[in-house]
Amino acid sequence: TTPRGNPVTSCQTPEIWSYQDKLDWGTAYARDYPNATEQGTATTTSTYNCHSYAWNMSEGGPTCWINTPGDDTYWTDQSYDETTEAYASKISYYDGDHSARQTSTQGMYISKWGNKVLMLHANNDGPAEYQMGNRKYYRLNPGINGSTEALCSNQERTFTSNTTIPTSTYTWTKDDTRLDYVSGSGTTSYRIKAKNTSDNAWVNL
Repeated sequence: TTPRGNPVTSCQTPEIWSYQDKLDWGTAYARDYPNATEQGTATTTSTYNCHSYAWNMSEGGPTCWINTPGDDTYWTDQSYDETTEAYASKISYYDGDHSARQTSTQGMYISKWGNKVLMLHANNDGPAEYQMGNRKYYRLNPGINGSTEALCSNQERTFTSNTTIPTSTYTWTKDDTRLDYVSGSGTTSYRIKAKNTSDNAWVNL
C-alpha cells in the first residue's frame, strides 16, 4: 500500500540468477559504469525492481515487483507531491519507466537497474534506456487528521497522521505557549492538552 493506505498492484517473482551470475553482472556493471557503486556484493536479483525498491522496499515494504502504472499510485493518491530535487526523496524517470530514491546527498540516487544490480549513482548516470535527463521529483505529502474545534483548559485531543510508513519516525511540533504534550512523540498518533490560555493554537507534522 501507499503511505495513505491505497493498494498498489505487485507480484512476487522467482530468482533466476545463480550466485556466480550475480557476481558476473556486478563486475560487468562496474566496468561499464565506473562512477556508480554497487550497494553490496551480488545485489543482482530478479525478485524486485526499481519501482518496488524506490517507493516500497526502501520504506520497509515487502520484496516484490511493481510494474508501471502501479508506481503512479504513490503520487496520484497524493501520498507524494511533486517538488524540486533539493526537497525530493523519490525520483521518477518518466520517459524511461524507472524510479530511484535520493540519498542525503542531493543528486546522488540509489536505484535497482531492472533485474540486475542495485546501484548508487549520480542523477544522470545510468543505462541509456532510462532516459535519465527526464526526471520528476517527489516528496512525502503528510497530512493530519483531527478536530479543529475549540479546546477548553486541560481538555485533551489526539491528532493522527494520514500517512503510515513502517520505518519512519514522526516529528510533531506544537504551539508551546497554548498546548502541552501528552503522548505519542515519534508515532502516528499525537496527543496534546490545552493550557489555560486563549487564541488560536497549532499542531504540525
